[in-house]
Amino acid sequence: VTRSCDPCRKKKCRCNNVLPQCARCDRLGLNCTYLREPKRRGPPKGSPSVVHRRLRALES
Repeated sequence: VTRSCDPCRKKKCRCNNVLPQCARCDRLGLNCTYLREPKRRGPPKGSPSVVHRRLRALES
């Protein structure tokens, strides 16, 4: 999974993911870092499967 560097992510710009410094950060003289962890994806908290599991737990 490719992910943008922190400055490109903040500005919501396309990042070419070149290490140690992407093209945008190199051109603008920015500190190119990849410190942010990617967001975890999964079913939303209110998805039907989660709601049904909670309901069964409460009913028992």
